[in-house]
Amino acid sequence: MSGRRKTMPTSLRGMAEKSALRKEHRFQSLTNELTPEYLTWCRQQLNKKAAPGVDKITVREYGGNLPENIADLQSRLKRGGYRAKLILRRFIPKPGGKQRPLGLPATEDKVLQTGVAKMPEAIYEADFRECSFGYRPHVGPKDAVKGLCKSLQYGKFNYIVEADIRSFFDSTDHDILLEMLRKRIDDRKFPNLIRKWLKAGILEKDGKITDPVTGTPQGGIVSPILANIYLHYAPDEWFEDVVRSHCRGEVKLVRHADDFVCAFQHQDDAGRFYKVLGKRLGKFGLSLAEDKTCMFWFSRFKTKDNKRFDFLGFEYSWGHDRRQKPLVRLRTSRRKYRASLKNFSDWCRRNRHLKMTDLLRKLNAKLRGYYNYYGVIGNFESLSDFFWHAMKILFKWLSRRSQRKSYNWKGFNELLKFFGIERPRITEKRKQIQFSLFDAWQSA
Repeated sequence: MSGRRKTMPTSLRGMAEKSALRKEHRFQSLTNELTPEYLTWCRQQLNKKAAPGVDKITVREYGGNLPENIADLQSRLKRGGYRAKLILRRFIPKPGGKQRPLGLPATEDKVLQTGVAKMPEAIYEADFRECSFGYRPHVGPKDAVKGLCKSLQYGKFNYIVEADIRSFFDSTDHDILLEMLRKRIDDRKFPNLIRKWLKAGILEKDGKITDPVTGTPQGGIVSPILANIYLHYAPDEWFEDVVRSHCRGEVKLVRHADDFVCAFQHQDDAGRFYKVLGKRLGKFGLSLAEDKTCMFWFSRFKTKDNKRFDFLGFEYSWGHDRRQKPLVRLRTSRRKYRASLKNFSDWCRRNRHLKMTDLLRKLNAKLRGYYNYYGVIGNFESLSDFFWHAMKILFKWLSRRSQRKSYNWKGFNELLKFFGIERPRITEKRKQIQFSLFDAWQSA
């Protein structure tokens, strides 16, 4: 039992176990589980450094008078007097000059959303398919990347359908989503509580308030599990139960949040799926981004004709190993690589005034995070290129800390060595690869 499992409240463990044993069971009286003790535990799960919402009350400030705040919140829940506060909208930059809208709920709403989100997480974990890797405990994007690589390497796949849902978080239909929740939850108050957050007004930066008709605000704690439930019923179940049964060859779906890739053995299976995918998503109010959705050849049998494609920050292509056998190669996506360097340059510009010890300590944390994600076997060259360009950027900004040039290259390299700056390294464990090879051999 993991540490996270030990700290999970008994009520959530009971929901997870009952959901796994009784697939058709509908859970009742979930709102009664929102006790003061449970809500206090939920507040402990929040990021203490998270930005506040419209109430301008931080998580630490809310905890300063925690018993009274929790008692007041629970009292309003019982008598039906709880109202969701406005969501503060901010924008964060995306690659290509675009901006991603981010919704910041009030701290009280974050506490309650945490408590509510944990319940469907426990209930639906037993229902989610193996193709789903996003917003779930113990799995993540690197698991999706490894799973896709393993399937392409050892499966009989020849065609890839790469799909992109247009503005997914802005397009989810509220009524359809709540109807999905009612399939496993028989508590009238619970969907109504979620509806309050879905319909909460959005406070724009210019002071205007907009009332959403569709979508879930990115940044809301309850949004990830709602998105996963929506996509579980939209593409996942349909693919595993319907598409798979109508295909004569091998098929594979790998999905992380709203990004997914489908692999097919035969062209006719891939073609039929490609034609009907838009219609299927249209039933749920979703649409495909046509410029980012395509079907192409990707097979180890004719590697020269293969197209490269990106998924979850990596570029996939066919190459050869030392014995000249076909091998799926991974490298950092060019788009993500350029975006990471730009973000690093912005970070250096904003933090160059810090004391050298503080600056380089934060630098090490950033580099560790980068290596932990992109440090897969076969990607060392991309990591080395990133480190070299990142250090050139850091050298440039440190040299601008004063009117005189602060460092030469020799002194700069000695500085990096003295402070033990993290060097590029592969963080993926080879033991995991050995298990993957064994599993593939067993299934062959």
